[in-house]
Amino acid sequence: GGPILSDIQFRTERYGERNVFVTRHLPRLQAAGLNTIVTPAESLRELELFVREVKESDGRLAFARTPGEVQRIVDAGGCACILGASFATLGERLDSLPMLHELGVRLFTMSGNRRNAFIDGCTERGVSGLSDLGVDLVRQLEKLGIMIDVSHASEQGVTDIFEVTTDAIV
Repeated sequence: GGPILSDIQFRTERYGERNVFVTRHLPRLQAAGLNTIVTPAESLRELELFVREVKESDGRLAFARTPGEVQRIVDAGGCACILGASFATLGERLDSLPMLHELGVRLFTMSGNRRNAFIDGCTERGVSGLSDLGVDLVRQLEKLGIMIDVSHASEQGVTDIFEVTTDAIV
């Protein structure tokens, strides 16, 4: 995942620390004037640990699934957390998408520079874009209302996504 989720996992598993986000990362974000974050998890373990961090934050962190929830959390003085997941979180199991959505995932990163089961990454020499499974993934993400993140995807892959969905992508 992102460096924050990796740090949470490392400090939790290596040193048994709790509340890593609130004690180590939240003060820096608040000092920079940030009150909303997107947490891109690459594994179910990262998701699990971050969910625990939010539950143990005494209301300083809260999950936001809608723009209205982001506003409500920020207005109450908290940090709104938007869960993200990636191709690595999902593996090749599209049937896990509804569960990820139920957990609050609202952003899905398609690629991490290299080819995966869904799409070619931006560093591949031969680029074929979205796979058939990738087309199915995009359609299911659209149906669930999960925004698609195309960073690191190949140019052809981004073009293919635009051909499959009418939703906004980032």
